[in-house]
Amino acid sequence: LDIVDMNLYPNPTGGNAQLEISFTDEADVQIGCYDVTGRMLFMITEENIKEINQLIDLSSEQTGVYFIRMKASSLKGELLRNFKLIKTN
Repeated sequence: LDIVDMNLYPNPTGGNAQLEISFTDEADVQIGCYDVTGRMLFMITEENIKEINQLIDLSSEQTGVYFIRMKASSLKGELLRNFKLIKTN
C-alpha cells in the first residue's frame, strides 16, 4: 500500500481546505482533525477506497494550527501520515 498522489490546499486556509489522497490499492481509511490541545474536531472513516476527496471545514474554529492524521490499512500494509493545516482570519 502506498500513496500515489496527495494534496492539502489551500494551506494556510481562511476556513475550508481540501484533502485529496490517492492510493495504489483499496484501503480502509481514517482521517481525524485535531487542534493544538489534542481535541478531536472530527473523524471520518471510509472502507475499501482507492481515493478520498474530503472537505476540511475549519470555518467555525479559531485561528491557529490544526493537525490532520490519516491512517490507511489494507492487506498490503498500513500507512500513517500527519499534516499541519494553518487557519488564518
